[in-house]
Amino acid sequence: MNIRPFTLILTSALLLLTACGVRPAQPAASPDTPAATASAAEVKTIKVGGQPDSYPYTFKEGNEIKGFNVDIVNAIATKAGYRIEWSLADWNGIVGQLEVGKIDTVRNFAITEERKQKYNYTKPYSFSGAQLLVKKDNNAIQSLKDVKGKKVGAALGQNYANVLKENDPAGEIQLITYETPEVAYKDLEAGRIDAYVAGRESLLVQIKEKSLPFKLAGEPFGEKAVGFPFHKNKENDSIIADFDKAIDDLRSAGKLKEISEKWFGGDITESGSSKK
Repeated sequence: MNIRPFTLILTSALLLLTACGVRPAQPAASPDTPAATASAAEVKTIKVGGQPDSYPYTFKEGNEIKGFNVDIVNAIATKAGYRIEWSLADWNGIVGQLEVGKIDTVRNFAITEERKQKYNYTKPYSFSGAQLLVKKDNNAIQSLKDVKGKKVGAALGQNYANVLKENDPAGEIQLITYETPEVAYKDLEAGRIDAYVAGRESLLVQIKEKSLPFKLAGEPFGEKAVGFPFHKNKENDSIIADFDKAIDDLRSAGKLKEISEKWFGGDITESGSSKK
């Protein structure tokens, strides 16, 4: 067989590189994929917990996961060079998975001093104020002072129950917790509770989309910043740094605001937005 000297030299060089554990340069990934300059093996997958029925934050439509937080997470992950894997469960299940390390982080997790004892957070990507919800014909409740001595419902595990307690230092409000908002809505309509407390933005959307027979009562209170919590370790600190940069870039480019307006008809990504 007649083999040209140049071919022999090239083949020998490739064999030498392989023997030394060095791979020839690989073609760059597509710019439309996370970490455009990284190989598939180098792109880290982040497992994110969410609820399957928390419209408009996270919810399932057929086999597709949609919502404000889904769009936010996808935008941040793509910008930071990560892939996302969703784990859907009820709120207590999500928090339990986070605590034992089955997932890396959780969407829509308010930043509180108590939670900061356990987790390090990314920068806030949204802000939410607590809001009272009452029946349409209820004109007696106009503010927090009007629910003293009355029953107020809240979804179990959500931070709005804690916000209500913070604003009721004397413990004059009777707090009733529910597994799901839907059960609380039934009790509110039936008069078994006097009001319900949740995030103003989600209540506005649900009243409109589900034609609920309720209205908002008074002004929002106890605004909380919302970020992504991670267990405290060096690897997660690196992820947080990547997420923080992505959040800053997306906010500057107006992308966070754009996603918020898509789902809420307004901007909830800046502090004070819950009062607008």
